[in-house]
Formats: sequence, structure tokens, C-alpha cells
Amino acid sequence: MPQRDHLVLIATGDGRAIGGRGRLIAFEGRLAWRLKDWLDQSFMRRFSPGT
Repeated sequence: MPQRDHLVLIATGDGRAIGGRGRLIAFEGRLAWRLKDWLDQSFMRRFSPGT
């Protein structure tokens, strides 16, 4: 079953990101980019071979 309130994070290329969750929660800034970077790095560590 699909998630109803999925997280969306889009990097803007200047060290910031735009994010949202659900229909009404939206945010932007460096903290959003740090969250995106942390999630991306965690994903890469988890699914990269040889780690």
C-alpha cells in the first residue's frame, strides 16, 4: 500500500533544498538540504556493495 504522507526533498544546487510532507507541510533551507544529504548518504552506505 502506498504511503499517504511521503517525504519529498529536492536540492536547489546552492546548498539548500525544498521539502514537503503530506499536503500541507512544506519547508526550505539549509536544514532541509542537510536532511536530504544525510538520507542520501545513509541510503548509499546501506546499498553499496563492499561496505
